[in-house]
Amino acid sequence: MSVINQVLKDLDRQGANARMPSGVIAVNQTPVATPRSLAWLAGGLAITLAAWWFWPAAPVAGPAASATVPQAPVAPRLRLSQNLGEAGRHADVADDQPARGITSKAVTLRAPVEALGVSALHADRPGLLPRMDTQLSEPRHRPAMSPEPARPPAETNARVVKENKPPTPEILAEEAWRQAGRLLEQGRNHDAREHLDTALRLDPRHAAARQSLAALVLEAGDRARAEALLSEGQALYPNDAWYPRGLAQLHLQNGDFSQAAGILKAALARRADAANWALYAGTLGKLGKQEESAQAYREALRLEPGQGNWWIGMAVALEQGAGKADAGMAYQRALQTRLSAEMRDFAQRRVQELSQR
Repeated sequence: MSVINQVLKDLDRQGANARMPSGVIAVNQTPVATPRSLAWLAGGLAITLAAWWFWPAAPVAGPAASATVPQAPVAPRLRLSQNLGEAGRHADVADDQPARGITSKAVTLRAPVEALGVSALHADRPGLLPRMDTQLSEPRHRPAMSPEPARPPAETNARVVKENKPPTPEILAEEAWRQAGRLLEQGRNHDAREHLDTALRLDPRHAAARQSLAALVLEAGDRARAEALLSEGQALYPNDAWYPRGLAQLHLQNGDFSQAAGILKAALARRADAANWALYAGTLGKLGKQEESAQAYREALRLEPGQGNWWIGMAVALEQGAGKADAGMAYQRALQTRLSAEMRDFAQRRVQELSQR
């Protein structure tokens, strides 16, 4: 560059206009060219062109270009898998438009470099390329990533197998009890007993089957079997009032009043039941305990005051004991309830007889 500067200084010194005298203004004055000056001018231009031709191209930066911030480079429009080579891996990304001030010849020579997305201003000067740690700008358009293939659903070897579970003993016992009921409607009591026995073998806690079988065997005269069924039921269901009442009636039929009274008293201590109180009251009357019998009837009527037969039973106990004055009132109360024709006639006669005394 020092040679170019020297040539320019010589041209300024030899080809410049002479300083004009003061007060004189030169208007469109053209200096007279001399052969020597023309030779110097031609030589300087030749040297300048040769220096420009062989000197590496440098970016032409104007005053405005140095003050403004350069635009973000555009990403190279290449596939990710394309190998850019050694220069492509370390080069800056150039703008889509060529740099201002580059001639068509320079553009033609640098076209292969620009095709790779490398700046034409630095393609012929490796020293001006950015270092490897220079961060490239983000691409304008990110390459479309292929979607992840959908995973096939996991194969399951589990097959739905409908298993026919065998019926439980409770279900079989219920079916046997229902079949026994149908046989009883047909009058086939013997076959019904067999089905009830089967139901109890399958499910000893089937209360309906046990009670039905106890009634059948008792009707058939098998008191021992009936007592065994009722005793087992009372042990299985201590709070069920039906089993002690059945046992008491069984003992009453046998004439064992004390045993029946003992069973009912123990059952009433566990659970108060109106029917058991009435049966207990009648049992005490058979034992000659009229006052206790009348008290037991009161307990039964306290739970179910609409039982007319119990009012007549209490009236009889009072009439046979020390409460004859209250017996007439008990008969009259019985007449206010629903009674059979025979029991109503008995109650009316007793009311008239007691009123005449």
